[in-house]
Amino acid sequence: MKRDLIKIQELDKKDIAASIAQDHEALLELWDQEGIAIPPDSDPIEGIAALEKWLHPSEEVAYQVTKYEHEFKERQIIGDWAFEWGIFRTAAELFDNSPPIEESGKLLRILKRQPDGEWKVARAIWNLDQQRG
Repeated sequence: MKRDLIKIQELDKKDIAASIAQDHEALLELWDQEGIAIPPDSDPIEGIAALEKWLHPSEEVAYQVTKYEHEFKERQIIGDWAFEWGIFRTAAELFDNSPPIEESGKLLRILKRQPDGEWKVARAIWNLDQQRG
């Protein structure tokens, strides 16, 4: 169980590093082949092919991620499945000199142990906090 928890924490660290680096290949590697992402205000993205298309937008990225962090409040491992939920915060600088973007929200992920013992994201859903201003 402790080894699994360490592997899940490693997955979370890889997610942060790949998100900040905007390394879409590394992000895709974190997903199970049958993974499903449910982003805010969007249809579900089902399966690795759809996730790859979603992570590789057809237009050039016009921002640089400057911060991405999450703080998981709970992690539970149940056999070959695990879940974690928490909060995330992100920030990005836009290349057109617009004001920086800062967002936060809640995140729930269901993880699946792979045959090689590694953990990957099987399901992820998140929302965005309302911006106060």
